Amino acid sequence: MSAPVLSPAEHAEVNRFGAHDEEILAHLEEHVDDEPECQVARCEDTATHVLVCEYCGKQAGLVCGTCSKRIGNSLTRAEHTPCHAVDMVCLLLRSVPF
Repeated sequence: MSAPVLSPAEHAEVNRFGAHDEEILAHLEEHVDDEPECQVARCEDTATHVLVCEYCGKQAGLVCGTCSKRIGNSLTRAEHTPCHAVDMVCLLLRSVPF
């Protein structure tokens, strides 16, 4: 299999994800301009914010601006599964625009 010449940025991505298969690279190229959707159930808007756990700093999802505001005001208790932190959503998650 002969791979096309990659730019330094593309080469860094290939090394980062271990994607050396031409089919994977073609799939990534086809979807490079895709816009992420809000991950809140029943919302189909484009995501504009990333949710970050205040306890561990890891990403907890992608949301649109409207859902970001709703999450920022939510007093519902929730758990961030990766770090098992439990708190009210408004204290557990921080919304960062991207």
